[in-house]
Amino acid sequence: MTTDGPDDVWAAPADEPAAQPRRSAPPGQPGYPAHPGYPAHPGYPAHPGYPNYPGYPGYGGVSDVRPGTNGLAITSLVTGVICCCWPAAIGFGIGALVQLRRRRQAGRGLAVAGLVLGLIGALLTALLAVEVVRHAQPETSVFKLRVGACFQQAPSPIQQMVTTVPCTSPHYGEVSGTVNLTDPAFPGAVAARRETDQDCGNTEDTYILDPWARPATLREYHLAPADQLDWDQGGHIGVCFLTDTAPDPVPRPLRADGVTLTPDQFQFVSGIDDLDLDRTAPADRARIARTARDLPMLLISFSGRFSAGIQPQITAFDQELTQDVPLWQAAAADPTTPVADLYARLAGHDGTASEIALRRTLGLVDQPPAGNGSSADGV
Repeated sequence: MTTDGPDDVWAAPADEPAAQPRRSAPPGQPGYPAHPGYPAHPGYPAHPGYPNYPGYPGYGGVSDVRPGTNGLAITSLVTGVICCCWPAAIGFGIGALVQLRRRRQAGRGLAVAGLVLGLIGALLTALLAVEVVRHAQPETSVFKLRVGACFQQAPSPIQQMVTTVPCTSPHYGEVSGTVNLTDPAFPGAVAARRETDQDCGNTEDTYILDPWARPATLREYHLAPADQLDWDQGGHIGVCFLTDTAPDPVPRPLRADGVTLTPDQFQFVSGIDDLDLDRTAPADRARIARTARDLPMLLISFSGRFSAGIQPQITAFDQELTQDVPLWQAAAADPTTPVADLYARLAGHDGTASEIALRRTLGLVDQPPAGNGSSADGV
């Protein structure tokens, strides 16, 4: 049941008719005028844009710009051509090939060429190193060298290691002899040196039998064990060696003994040795007496001891000396004539001129040593 009362707020009033259609506003009512609005913004000027850059290769379209040559490829080729730069050529060549895989550049052929040249340089260097090692003479103790060996460095009691070289190449010394030290145990540095010096004094004459083959600048040195280690490692020996002290000596072997000389050469230098020594002695009466004694002995030693090919030259030399013997013997027996006058008479009668010719035939040194008192023209 519903109750129509004032308490019913939702009920329509009794005296109010039903809802009518909504009417529009009375005509003639002026509204607010329309707002004119804001003026249009002129806007920003058009951006000129960025300049056109060449596009990256491979992203569509054909570019008119040709790709450049890779710099590493060029460098690889240049260093490959230059001697001793093969490591750089290999490195730059590999780097260029890596870059060219990512870049559209020219130069692959240059990189390959540089890499090949670098590998060739590496191969040649390796071959050269092998040859150097194969031909290099290792250092050895001077106490282990044999007679006739030549070496470069100057040995000393502190440094005995030397490098052996052929005697026909520049060298410092040539071993002329060795001394077998007599003590069973190391006698001490002083005693070992004393014995070595004593025995080495004769090695020069026996090592170089021909006095004409001994340079005036030749010096002989000796080296003895300095301590127990040298004594044990060196085999209880001392070493004698020769050094030519000339500023620019001729690199040649000095040895002239029975090992290196032919039989004819050996016979000649062995027989004429005393006469050559007489020529280097002071020009006094003693020298005249020695020469008068040695000439007949030389003729005996030359008699029939040479090969048939050299015998005619030996015979001519003997005939000249035979004619000179009486002159020297007469001068030796003359105690009153002044020595200078005696040598004036003997000038040209010592056989030097004939000896020079004979030496040339035998292939021996044909120039008298410096200090020789004789010449081809006189005594």
